Amino acid sequence: ADAPSQVPFVFFNCRPEAFHGVVELEGTLDYRPLFNYVGREDDVPYDIRDERQQSIPYQQICPETSCGGCPIPWRKRVVFELAIPPFGHRLVYFGMTEEKPVPPPASAVGAPAENRITNGIYTVTLENDRIGVCKNGQPVFNRNGLEFASYRDRYGCWGAMDDAEESWTCREKLETWKITRTKVLESGPERAKIFALLEGGKSTLYLTISLNRGADAVEFEGTLAWSDTGIRLRLVFDRAERVTYQIPGGEITRNVIGDVPGGRWLEGVLESGTMGLASDHFSGFSALEDMFSVNIVRGSLSSTDHRDAELVYPDRTPTDIGDHRFKWALTAITGLAKH
Repeated sequence: ADAPSQVPFVFFNCRPEAFHGVVELEGTLDYRPLFNYVGREDDVPYDIRDERQQSIPYQQICPETSCGGCPIPWRKRVVFELAIPPFGHRLVYFGMTEEKPVPPPASAVGAPAENRITNGIYTVTLENDRIGVCKNGQPVFNRNGLEFASYRDRYGCWGAMDDAEESWTCREKLETWKITRTKVLESGPERAKIFALLEGGKSTLYLTISLNRGADAVEFEGTLAWSDTGIRLRLVFDRAERVTYQIPGGEITRNVIGDVPGGRWLEGVLESGTMGLASDHFSGFSALEDMFSVNIVRGSLSSTDHRDAELVYPDRTPTDIGDHRFKWALTAITGLAKH
């Protein structure tokens, strides 16, 4: 047949632990448009094979490239399960085939409603401007879910030289961010994903939430366009009795009130139960009498202890103005976040 060979792709695992989870792959099926499948994109025969040329079940998702005025298939994007040994790699082949692909086994992963996804372990629901998270049918948090909220931040990272309480607690809540749009992006059987657009003040958060087959965690990915000053954005959880943070060279458990630093993961004992969080971005946290929160960004000035310094120095750019991208995972399993 006049078709190119399948293209090899290599997946590397740079960590000392084995990886077993969902991966993504997008590739071109042919160097030419597939004119024989105009208007029949779902009929294009392609698959993924491992090193032994065994077919790997996959879930087709929307490619990152799109052209609404051109209904000619050309590229495909998929997610599939893959196991990679520590410091190892896996070779897979992706492309056209004359054989019928192996369908993925049935799973509990799906999107039972326009504002809800599930993987049979966790269920995520977007409503009332909160992100409701349930595990095995029971709410993970007492607050009816997670919320993003803006709080007054008058002093910035230096705080106040007289150690004024409002400089290290920032209790004044300005608004809860509104969920203005949602869309189910994927509905299984390997992964379910939902999108939420959140808006508060002058800023916008583009958030996607994913649930993978068999995974005991909820994965988040956000792009934040931050334009506010004198304000911090918090991701708000239930009140914490104590929290263990990753720090350089080890870990530390704290139960103090106010702002504290932390590393890439934490595990907290909340009033509603245990919670683990791992991130590639978060490093500032707040524990107050009625809540625990992640301080995602701050719109205050640095290198000054002036109260409301943005009014004193209007020529200085606030600390975190601009775009921010971050990922984090949430779990109710003790010990999972650090891995």
